[in-house]
Parts: sequence; structure tokens; C-alpha cells
Amino acid sequence: MAELCSSMPTAGGLYYAAAVLAPDGWGPLCSWIVGWSNFFGFATGPCSVNYALAAMLVTAASISNPDYTPETWHIYLTLLALLIVQGCITMQSTYFIGWVNKV
Repeated sequence: MAELCSSMPTAGGLYYAAAVLAPDGWGPLCSWIVGWSNFFGFATGPCSVNYALAAMLVTAASISNPDYTPETWHIYLTLLALLIVQGCITMQSTYFIGWVNKV
């Protein structure tokens, strides 16, 4: 499916390819399922990856500082900080994003 989408680029590549490759009569349902699964993947992916990163950061802090006792809310606050920083970077201009990519 990836090769088909890249060889015939359209505005709705995933949805169009799902509709074309589906059996007769199943195209609209397949496009709908692909669209919603894509949405849920984009909505939950950053949160799950950042939660894992927050847990690793809090664990690294507890390893480096034996007196530190990690709490659940520390992971949550670290997760929120990561999401806010990434959101602020994402909302910047393309010039700034290009500069960040060079760093």
C-alpha cells in the first residue's frame, strides 16, 4: 500500500488507496476505518511515547540521586512538560523548525 500511495500521490493518499484496494462495495468502509485509525494513531502516539520518555527520565533521576523517591505525579508532570515543549516547538514558523532541525 505504501508503494502504491507514493507512486500515485493524491491529497487523501491513505483513504484513496484503501478505497481502491478494497473489494467491491467495501471501499467506503475501509476508507472510514483507515481515516479513524490514522486519527487515533496521531492523537495517542505522542502521548504514549512521551509517557515512556517521562518514565525513563524520572527513573534516571532516581538512579542518579539515591535520595530521590519518584512519585506517580512526577511522571505526569514530566509528561505534561514534554508535551508542552513539543507543542510550542510545533507551533513555530517553518524557518524556526528548520533551524531546530539543523541544531
